[in-house]
Amino acid sequence: MTVDATAPAQPAITTTTTLTSDATPTIEGTAEAGSTVTLLSGGVAIGTTTANGDGQFSITTSTLADSNYVLTVTATDAAGNISAASSALNLTVDTT
Repeated sequence: MTVDATAPAQPAITTTTTLTSDATPTIEGTAEAGSTVTLLSGGVAIGTTTANGDGQFSITTSTLADSNYVLTVTATDAAGNISAASSALNLTVDTT
């Protein structure tokens, strides 16, 4: 029996938008194929999805208030190993 103790590679956010009028933005990126991707705002989970077979993911947030957000993602593999957080995306939501 082999125990998987290796965390997935660090995921990446590929979304480049830094200003949006959409209160439910979609954040896209890459992670280990089949991993559970968690979108974090200031370290608090605000969405999850599963990366597809090519490692692509897309997460549409719940409604966000007008504000500035520092978004990162982590990937969790089937064994429960959690990756390092991605580089941050600084996003401003302004629906006014």
